[in-house]
Amino acid sequence: MPPAAPTPLAPLLSLDEAEAQAWRSLERRLRQLHGFGLLVCFVRTPLLAQRVRERLALQLAAQEKSLQVTAVTHPEDLAQISLQSLFAATDSATVGAHWLEAYRGAGQPSWDAERRQLVTRLNERRSRLEAEFHAPLILLLPAESAAEMADLAPDLWHIRIQTILLSARSDSGGSPSALVQPRAESLHELDSTVSLQVEPEVSHALQYWLSQWRVNFDDYGSSELPPEHPNLWALSLWDGVRAVDVCLSYGRFQQAHGVARDLLNLARTRAIHAKSDQQNSALRDVSVSLNRVGAVAQAQGDWSGAEAVYRESLEISRQLVQRLGGTPEALRDVSVSLNKVGAVAQAQGDWSGAEAVYRESLELRRQLVQRLGGTPEALDDLGISLVRNALVPNGPAHELLTEAATIYAALVQRCPQVRRYADLLKLVRDQLAASTTPDPELPSDSK
Repeated sequence: MPPAAPTPLAPLLSLDEAEAQAWRSLERRLRQLHGFGLLVCFVRTPLLAQRVRERLALQLAAQEKSLQVTAVTHPEDLAQISLQSLFAATDSATVGAHWLEAYRGAGQPSWDAERRQLVTRLNERRSRLEAEFHAPLILLLPAESAAEMADLAPDLWHIRIQTILLSARSDSGGSPSALVQPRAESLHELDSTVSLQVEPEVSHALQYWLSQWRVNFDDYGSSELPPEHPNLWALSLWDGVRAVDVCLSYGRFQQAHGVARDLLNLARTRAIHAKSDQQNSALRDVSVSLNRVGAVAQAQGDWSGAEAVYRESLEISRQLVQRLGGTPEALRDVSVSLNKVGAVAQAQGDWSGAEAVYRESLELRRQLVQRLGGTPEALDDLGISLVRNALVPNGPAHELLTEAATIYAALVQRCPQVRRYADLLKLVRDQLAASTTPDPELPSDSK
């Protein structure tokens, strides 16, 4: 029997052609950004990455902005040096974009170990990135690491707003990391919900989500998507999550409900048909989508509906803890879901039910502070849980609030540029000074 013929390689593009393709995709998204956004580039052709970097630097210079480049050329302490360099430039008003190179040495154990550490530590600092960075972050990784990105950094993977493959070969393979060239599409052709007289931020978020849906799925509704659709995994759910959150912030419940429903339908379809290496991230997508459905129900006062989806999300989060061996990310997801269930119980006057889940969330967050070495994000989560537990009648409210005040005072000292910590410190101190039962307006801790 003759040996099987090898699979032919896709044709090579010239570097000029490949650069033009990559640049169109990157530049279009950067033009739409006003502040922080995470863009992930998987690099197969290093020279192409360098040419895109030079082009971006020239464009920013024309705007009197700079490209802040972090590019460690040796594996020793790659993670630590990269993070120090990256966060040293967050306050500069002249930075137009941050460029973090971590694609060298693919397949070499020393490089791969440090790269995994870097990505994991960036994942732990997701909230800090969103709070402190005022310009886009472009993260470059080797194309070979695309498959493990979602497992190493699930929070980063969910907040990315674009994924590009920097390759001189014309193949895209249909993978989530492939370079997708969206077709031109008039915004007037989008669903009628966008044509309503809504706030510009709401309109932009909805238009972008719907345009990305059409680019990937044409006219399929979320309940009609076939599992074999070639773009089933290509759409980033983060654009939909952001659209739901923006709609809710402006009280646009009908639009938020529609996007949340589509998110959940897409996530469930993916989870049912996921391969083994996709299963965990697909289940987390379902959990995140359920939380957005619950947020819409909660905003409309549908407490029974919110409780049902929050409890389903909590059950999935507990399953993932078992499947992933109790990683910090999985445990934090459980704590977030517990707080959501507790908030619903609290709103309905079920203080016994609220106390049980708030206490479990607090215990988890104390564990995470110990395991993560007291990162600002872990301490912030702990502070939120302390205040939630202080809401329970006849509990040690003063003791809990005092501990929370100590935490936020320390965070203000460590991260004076993060306004959130100062606001929460004032809130907790006001509650300590009040003689009534504390009832703070806490920001939602979410996944």
